[in-house]
Amino acid sequence: MEFLWGNPFNTPVGQRIESASSSSLPSEDWAMNMEICDIINSSEDGPKDAVRAIKKRIVSNTNFKEVMLVLSVLETCVKNCGYRFHILVTSRDFVEGVLLRAIIPRNNPPLILHDRVLGIIQAWADAFRSSPDLTGVVSVYEDLRRKGLEFPMTELDGYLSVQAPKQTLPKNGPAVTTLPSALLSSKLPLISPQTSELRKILEGTNAFTPCQVKMLKTELGVVRSNLTMMSDMMSQLDPVTVKQADMELLEQLYTVCKEMQDRIIKVVPRLSEEKLIEELLETNDEMNSTFTRYHRFERHLTNGQDETQKSHTYVNLADLELTTESGVASATSDSLSSQLAKLSTSESDETLSQRIIASTQQSPSEKSDTALDGQAQAQDNRLHTIGAIPISQSSVMDDIEKWLELDDEYDDFEDSDGVTSEEFDRFLAERAKAAEPARSLVTPVRGALWASAWKRSYATAVSEAKAVLENELESIRAAGTWKAERIITSKQGPHINVDGSRGDILNFCANNYLGLSSHPEVVQAGIDALKTHGAGLSSVRFICGTQDLHKHLEQKLAEFHEREDCILYASCFDANAGLFEVLLGPDDAVLSDELNHASIIDGIRLCRAKRLRYKHMDLGDLETKLKEAQSARMRLVVTDGAFSMDGDVAPLQGICDLADQYGAMVFIDECHATGFLGARGRGTDELLGVMDRVHIINSTLGKALGGAAGGYTVGPKPLIDLLRQRSRPYLFSNSLPPPVVGCATRAVELLLASNDIAQSMTDKTMRFRDHMTQAGFTIGGSAHPICPVMLGDARLASVMADDMLKLGIYVIGFSYPVVPKGKARIRVQISAAHTDADIDRCVEAFIQTGRKHGVVS
Repeated sequence: MEFLWGNPFNTPVGQRIESASSSSLPSEDWAMNMEICDIINSSEDGPKDAVRAIKKRIVSNTNFKEVMLVLSVLETCVKNCGYRFHILVTSRDFVEGVLLRAIIPRNNPPLILHDRVLGIIQAWADAFRSSPDLTGVVSVYEDLRRKGLEFPMTELDGYLSVQAPKQTLPKNGPAVTTLPSALLSSKLPLISPQTSELRKILEGTNAFTPCQVKMLKTELGVVRSNLTMMSDMMSQLDPVTVKQADMELLEQLYTVCKEMQDRIIKVVPRLSEEKLIEELLETNDEMNSTFTRYHRFERHLTNGQDETQKSHTYVNLADLELTTESGVASATSDSLSSQLAKLSTSESDETLSQRIIASTQQSPSEKSDTALDGQAQAQDNRLHTIGAIPISQSSVMDDIEKWLELDDEYDDFEDSDGVTSEEFDRFLAERAKAAEPARSLVTPVRGALWASAWKRSYATAVSEAKAVLENELESIRAAGTWKAERIITSKQGPHINVDGSRGDILNFCANNYLGLSSHPEVVQAGIDALKTHGAGLSSVRFICGTQDLHKHLEQKLAEFHEREDCILYASCFDANAGLFEVLLGPDDAVLSDELNHASIIDGIRLCRAKRLRYKHMDLGDLETKLKEAQSARMRLVVTDGAFSMDGDVAPLQGICDLADQYGAMVFIDECHATGFLGARGRGTDELLGVMDRVHIINSTLGKALGGAAGGYTVGPKPLIDLLRQRSRPYLFSNSLPPPVVGCATRAVELLLASNDIAQSMTDKTMRFRDHMTQAGFTIGGSAHPICPVMLGDARLASVMADDMLKLGIYVIGFSYPVVPKGKARIRVQISAAHTDADIDRCVEAFIQTGRKHGVVS
């Protein structure tokens, strides 16, 4: 009867499942997999449509690569979707009619697929055993065991005590099964089933086959995952206040990593692949560096106690002779049993995170390599389950090592500008490493083996990187989206000098809304601060980077916005990057306008909350999303106050009404409103009469408030205090330079004293809009000083902007992908520093070029 439903791949989630399991992919598309999870979680028919598409991809499909990829999709969805999906895929019908049919003998499935399917069934049976509604898979598993079928993960049964308690969400929320570590460990079918075989390989003397090298690379992935976990834990935990359970886990990670290092030592003398040798050497250096941090962490922990410090042995793989077969003795922990507590302050989630790792009845010497691998996997993945440190996992595809980061993908917004979640993860990780004052231990470089491998690898890596970069640059040029920078040779203002252009140029494309960037009093304030407080602090705020200037500016900004407190950032991009991951957790929901600024999108990607995107300024769609988010602990509606491309203003009155009705907070980004919108220039919340109903505001010092640099958050004092303790961009960025702070402070003081400048800008904005409309142009937005001259055609916008510059008017054309296709425009920005004569000259230039290109008659 399946044909009655139509093609399963025609639904939104089905289309993505088809794409995510296409044999043309080199490896799993984790971003697409997470997008599939979002659709399943946010739509009524998502779970059913997804199951139909997965079934179609698996049943009778002899393209085993596609089957392996769709199994990755399935596992990702089980880990990230709720009860509505679980009840479908754990049913006897699905397990027997879909999963087992993938490995029926007549299809001659490869061993890796056979083991993976059985591993999934075993892990699910263990995970959902305590959930009465989800025990169909348990029945199938037990039937197969009774019939004598051997499961690849049987050795782990004695080591993983699995419990799967249910969390019931408030009121109308569905019951959600918390997934234990055994379920997550099923994502690594290549490791546990093959560990015993790998041990035999290591004990041999022959050179490695390509298949065995592949297994070693998988083992290397486990090493790196555990090192990442250790490093992240030591960055987040305080040795003084660390919990006993956290310290026990850290000790176990250290023990497992030392065991893995001993195993790697046996590999090096028998390898001929220099690239892999180099990877092992680098991993060994990372191990020694991480172990050094761990020992320092231990010393801080036991400081003041009369304990004998342990001696630690480091292994330099570069010093091994090619005939060496032995390594240092393996380190084992006194006990492999512990209880994992979540690394946050959530009491209820700590309860769910408890897991017994190993059998206390076995001595360390009796534990096999398989057990150690299983523990490492369970520890890695258990942190995924409880929402702690993101850990990468190795891929099942040939010759590809792609690392999955489940926490930070924000796929709803992949079509927007901005860096990816993975890039932000690396960015923040590097900041955290930079904050670690300890000096890492680097293995001494000795011997021709390392030197020759390094030189060849470096030359190859550089040439390959250059080729990739050149291809990317060429694609940008071919797409017509190359961004050229015009060079200004004068100070910022309404009249500027542009390199390559003759005469005085009128500037109509700056964010200098109030003309304060060159205001004499603002400039003098910067000079005075430079003389009294220096050029910079060379420090972050909490060390020695806070001056009286910073606290005074924060007080003035809080007063300006009529909020309790304020915190300064290096930019508003940093303010948006540092807010959401601190404020929102996995039990919360964030609802974001689809045209929000890229910095908001990237900031939301960093948080663990459920992410919902509503149509641009569509209150009906926002209400629908708020209803979907009622099971969340907290709800936050996020919007630009004024949108930079169109100059339109968010309907804050309606947004606040819906927020009150559905129990949500409201956040606005006021970068294109602060200082000039509203009766006193306070922003869109003042303009629309909702100052007391907007809870959090982010804005910038880099536009209307002098244009120097910097951003900030204003809101309730407890929130600001928490940001000072947890916000990474604040903690790991140098303080704003005193001259910048001095300029911004004087700009705010001018606005607190009078609103005359803002009123002047408003008058000139209306003059420009009225004259352009009378001339026949279409101007987007409302009364905002951002005045988009709508042209539609991308080439026309670019050519007209060039012609305007020839007439002495500096404006910029915008087209896809910055704005939607067919919505190309020239964006004009009015400043209070413009004179009426400047406005009239700009209008005349538009009329002249518009007639030339047939835009107006």
